[in-house]
Amino acid sequence: MRKRLFVSVITATAAIMGVFILLGAIKSLDKTNSTSITSADTEADLSNVSTTEAQNEDTTQNTRYIEKDISDFINESGDTIATRINTPSGYYRLEVDTDSFSYYVRNLPVKEDGSDLYLYNGELASNQTWHVAIIDLNETVSSLGGTPYVTYVHEYQQCADTVIRVISDYLYLNKRYEQVSFDFMDGFNCNLGKWVLGYRAIIDYTGALKTYWEQTASEDYSYETYWNYLTTVYAYAGTNSLELQTNVKSIDIENIYPGCFFVKGSDYVSTAGHAVMVVDVCKNVSTGDVAFLLAEGNTPADEFHIFTNPLHYDDPWFYLSELTTDTIKTPFYEFSLSECLKYYVMN
Repeated sequence: MRKRLFVSVITATAAIMGVFILLGAIKSLDKTNSTSITSADTEADLSNVSTTEAQNEDTTQNTRYIEKDISDFINESGDTIATRINTPSGYYRLEVDTDSFSYYVRNLPVKEDGSDLYLYNGELASNQTWHVAIIDLNETVSSLGGTPYVTYVHEYQQCADTVIRVISDYLYLNKRYEQVSFDFMDGFNCNLGKWVLGYRAIIDYTGALKTYWEQTASEDYSYETYWNYLTTVYAYAGTNSLELQTNVKSIDIENIYPGCFFVKGSDYVSTAGHAVMVVDVCKNVSTGDVAFLLAEGNTPADEFHIFTNPLHYDDPWFYLSELTTDTIKTPFYEFSLSECLKYYVMN
């Protein structure tokens, strides 16, 4: 049976969180509450589950090696999220339409099992403890008509930027350019529909900061133009601006589906903002319990990766039955279930 070794080091965690706070605050604004919605507004319905047969620690931080056997949940030959991560026994994946965003997210490609986690600069991430699969966003570029511009990840593609990337890639792939629309931290809405027509966001740093549109290029729908748009959004958007957007809405945890995300902005003082995406959901048809997988990019920018549940090292799934309070804990962050779970409106 295959084993993996994981290390959890207090000093490394503290150092990483220190960087989160410093860099997260730079890309942040004050947050406001988003409008709540009902289950009728969500893309997926948890009452439907796939009939395909499933394959079958409050966090303890110390300086010891933790031997973690996750072989029951890993299909080493699987090349997508859905084929790499097995559902728990008795759980079946949420049924979604094959042309939906949920289906797209669930079927994102993953790197070879056991791959190390890398930073934007090609260096190994200091913590190789928590990831169970690395999602290969660069492999999706060919389906979008482009060539990867970076070996691992763009230096600005941090946590919220990774959520923005996945949403934008899906919409760009389906030529829904007008729906790719993200706010800068000053409130300016940067829309891909205008960008491909040759407009660019111009930032006036003289006097009061002001951003406005100016047509400086010709109409162009190429991947190069899209990538230029995306990296500009990376530079001027963040967790605070993402949760402030009018087309980002709250969703009840009971209606969780692949493609929604947890996001919390920085408070500028002691807490950095963060965002993680729900990349798969399954349900136990006997008990009604729901489980989901979470993935993140981070600061400094690293590869988009699925991380395990700190409540149980041997199982990457997060279970609603385990959430006894309003808080969900990831290896490096805590989110409020009632305030932080969001989804991006796709009209």
